[in-house]
Amino acid sequence: GYDFLSITDHSRYYPSLEAMRRFADIPTVYNLVPGEEVHLPMTNVHIVNFGGLNTVNGLIREKEAYADVGGDPAQLALHGNPPASMSLEEYKKAIAEFAETLTVPEDVDRTSYAVCVWAFNKIREADGLAIFAHPYWLADVFHVSDPLTHCLMENHPFDAFEVLGGENYYQQNGYQTALYYEEWKHGRVHPIVGSTDSHGSTEHNRNSDICSTIVFSPANERKALITSIKDKYSVAVDTISKEYRLVGEERFQRYACFLLDNWYPIHDRFCAEEGRWMKEYLTGNTEGAMDVLQVLGGKVQALFDKYFVTL
Repeated sequence: GYDFLSITDHSRYYPSLEAMRRFADIPTVYNLVPGEEVHLPMTNVHIVNFGGLNTVNGLIREKEAYADVGGDPAQLALHGNPPASMSLEEYKKAIAEFAETLTVPEDVDRTSYAVCVWAFNKIREADGLAIFAHPYWLADVFHVSDPLTHCLMENHPFDAFEVLGGENYYQQNGYQTALYYEEWKHGRVHPIVGSTDSHGSTEHNRNSDICSTIVFSPANERKALITSIKDKYSVAVDTISKEYRLVGEERFQRYACFLLDNWYPIHDRFCAEEGRWMKEYLTGNTEGAMDVLQVLGGKVQALFDKYFVTL
């Protein structure tokens, strides 16, 4: 049922490019966007690069995003022209110098904070959306300290906050939602997204489809989506239970409720049929699937043209 999607593998950019290339010839309005989950040395904070035209992980030669593809420019940037890479030692030196320019509270790890801000800046240089992701991710312990989380929220060096991060235990999404509204109370209204972080999309995965984002965008296009999210035209959707839950501004929640009850049941039926044949195409039935996709192509767009108008 997605209209757009970014595969944001942990520390790897090239899988998103592979997906885009595999489906490049299919006549569909389904929009695949490049991306990655950025996890850099010297911090436990996870950051999402949504729509960036090049990798951030792959700026460091020792990172998987670079090493796995042998530094192939075609795998490190959408158009094959990534920025110059650096060694791990060069990266550490750059972070140390950058950290000296920052002022943070005494209980905040200055190096970790510097890495985060550096990564957010690099994502924006790549023309992407820099997302502060799931600060309350839990694996035996919380891996991001509260002082660091609150410092990032107060200074807002990111573009959007992943308020729903795709885990079904309460502490992650519950605490992040509480933090989002607590920030609102203090006058800081952050752009928000929700994502699955599922590490898989098949039915056997308990988290395959439990969080998502509705973006109220004038176009289903990479740059328009990024701009609309930055402008706070989005809500995060929690579908962990049968009864959905929403996070975001009240007027957008009301509209999203209407769409979830009335629009998406129609929309998703068309998407599911198209998706089934996209899978057929991917698994080898290219000629037969393409014949069907030629017929199905445009039906989702026709639905949008029938029910929506862009002002």
